[in-house]
Amino acid sequence: MVNRFLVLFAIIIGGIFPQDFSRVKEAAGAYISSGGMEIIASDDRLTVNHPVSGKITQQLTGVKKIIPSPSGTFFLLLNFGFQPDKSDYPVSLFLVSRSSGLIYTKDITASFDLPHPLFAVDDNGVIYSFEPLRMILSSDLRGSITETAVVENAEFTMERTFFLKAGSASVTGASNILGRDDAGENIVLFTYTPADGNIQSVRLKGSTLSGFDEAGGQLLLSVNRESESGVYPETRLMNTDFTESITLAEPAIYMLTPDRFITRQGKITGRDGSSFASPLPGSVKAVTGVYTLDETKTLLTAVTGAGNEFFIYDTASGAIRKADGISAGKDSRMEIFIFGRTLFAVENYVKTTIYQIN
Repeated sequence: MVNRFLVLFAIIIGGIFPQDFSRVKEAAGAYISSGGMEIIASDDRLTVNHPVSGKITQQLTGVKKIIPSPSGTFFLLLNFGFQPDKSDYPVSLFLVSRSSGLIYTKDITASFDLPHPLFAVDDNGVIYSFEPLRMILSSDLRGSITETAVVENAEFTMERTFFLKAGSASVTGASNILGRDDAGENIVLFTYTPADGNIQSVRLKGSTLSGFDEAGGQLLLSVNRESESGVYPETRLMNTDFTESITLAEPAIYMLTPDRFITRQGKITGRDGSSFASPLPGSVKAVTGVYTLDETKTLLTAVTGAGNEFFIYDTASGAIRKADGISAGKDSRMEIFIFGRTLFAVENYVKTTIYQIN
C-alpha cells in the first residue's frame, strides 16, 4: 500500500511539475535527425539515411564535425583525417540537404602544423571557409568557388584567433590581424554576401578574440586588450551592419536578450553593467553555450567543478535554476543541436542522448 501511494504521488507531482526534458534514447556516435533524415558520425564512418535518396555510408577514419545551417535546411559534415606521422592530412566535406540528402562532396588538403580553415554553411547551401593565415574567405556553391581577401597582403602569424558564423544568406566573421599586437585597430570584423559578392568590414582595437555571438540583428564581440600591465577583456555590441557600436560596462560572452548578456562566469548584466537575477553557482568555471528553447526559456550549458551542467534562464522573470531531466558526463566535450522540440546532446562524438523538450 505504501509503495503504491509513493508511485501515485510521484506521478501526480510529475504531472504538476514536469521536468524540462524527457530522455528519449541514447545513440552511438554523433546522431541527429530532422525531417525524417538521420546523420550518424563515428570514428570510422559517416552515414546519411534519407527517406528519399536512401542510405549512404562513407568509411572514413578521423575527427568528425557536424555544422547545421541556421534553420537546419543544410548540414555540412566534415572529416579531418589526421595522420599518425604528422604529415599533411585530407579534410573531406559532405553537404547534406534536409529535403534531398547528400548533394555535394569535396576534398581538400590541410597542413598538419598550420591552422586549418574554419567552416560554416548558410540556408542556401553555400559553404564558407576562412583561412586564418592568408586571411582569405572562400564561398563554395556546389563547385562554384569565389575567394575574397578579408585583409590584403596579410602578414604571416600563428597567433590569430578567429570566428565564423553563417546567416540565412551570408556569413559574418572576425579575426585579429597582427597576432597579439594591440597597437592600432588589430581586429577585423567582416560580413560577406555571395548574392552580390560584397564584403563589408570594420577595424577595431584589440589583441585577440575571446568570444563572438550574433542574435536579433546584433553582434557581440569579445576581445582582449593586452599590455605590459596585464590582459583586459572588453565586449563590443553593434548592429549587424557595424553601426551604433558601444562597449559594454562589463565584459560578456553571450547575448540572452537584446539588453541582457551573460559573462563567462555566469553573471547576467545589462549594457550599463547592472546585474539581473541570481548568477550561476560559484562552481561555474565557464559558460559554454546558450540555446533558445522557446519564448520564455533559454538553456545554458556550463563547465563546473562537477563537469558539464545545464541551467534554465527564464527570460520573463530573469530567474536561473538548474535544468531538470538532462545530464552529461563529467569530462565530455559537449555539442548541442536543437530541431523543433528535440534536443541532441553529443558527447565527444562518441554517444548522443536525445531529449524531448517539455
